[in-house]
Amino acid sequence: MGLLLGTDSTYAPALSVGIEVLKERVRDIARHARGLSYHVDSMALDLHAGLRETAVVIDAREGQEGEVATILWDQYSALCGGGPTVEEIGHAVEGFVEELDGDDEAVVQSELADAAYCTVARIPFHPVAEVLADWRAMTPERVATALRAARGSAVLYLPETARFPGIDGVHRRTMCNRQGTSRAARRSGPRRSPDW
Repeated sequence: MGLLLGTDSTYAPALSVGIEVLKERVRDIARHARGLSYHVDSMALDLHAGLRETAVVIDAREGQEGEVATILWDQYSALCGGGPTVEEIGHAVEGFVEELDGDDEAVVQSELADAAYCTVARIPFHPVAEVLADWRAMTPERVATALRAARGSAVLYLPETARFPGIDGVHRRTMCNRQGTSRAARRSGPRRSPDW
């Protein structure tokens, strides 16, 4: 299960820092304090120059999905309101630096692969040094603003069978709306020509 957020730029360092802080908060509560979860991770996908989608994914012990989803949403909402602390930002930056310190050759290969992908996808490329400098200059206000800006795109995903009390003002629905389709709807779309 998880939280999906969209942003209108493939370069969103404030949102990236916010996601790292969110993961750490959720890990502290759901795993360390309450034993409801084991692993929290994130992944980002640049769909085109004007759209990046980032997912925070988390597992949950059987029967605890609703509780873990509530923790995830509550921490996201808290970060939207007040932003992270300066210490939380510093911890996120330290984690980024640790990743870079591991294997210089792997970092170079990753950066070259990223540059190639950006060229092919026509997405602006940002070297690791630039990203790190932006993370180091981050403020709680910038992170909170970025997280709030993504809130309109937020999708909180959890299993349909999960016991979930809900969120005030947000209606629960299934991702795949179970609607019957008419024969006409099933046949809509381009027709194949004989030579296809």
